[in-house]
Amino acid sequence: LILYVGIPLPLVGMVTYGVVTALSLQENGEELLPGLDDLDIRLTLLLLATSLATASAYFLFILNTKFVGTSCLYCLSSAFISFTLFFIRLKVCAFLKHNSAFLFFI
Repeated sequence: LILYVGIPLPLVGMVTYGVVTALSLQENGEELLPGLDDLDIRLTLLLLATSLATASAYFLFILNTKFVGTSCLYCLSSAFISFTLFFIRLKVCAFLKHNSAFLFFI
């Protein structure tokens, strides 16, 4: 759908990585996005990291099935970053779940 309206896919990824960076800085004490509490930031980061990892997995699947023998350094780098962010967010959520009574539903 995004490709049909003229927005390049790498631009969407770049914006998403930028939002993840801004939210991560906000979580670490920078006041970049006013009005967000810690729970909103953590849940949004988890959602974005999950979306990035899912999209990367899909794109790697397409790369390996439709473009057999083709390598894409940008795709592989993006997938590595996406999965790293996803596993970091899972680790943070698991830590908070065990150490915080008000986050029992994560």
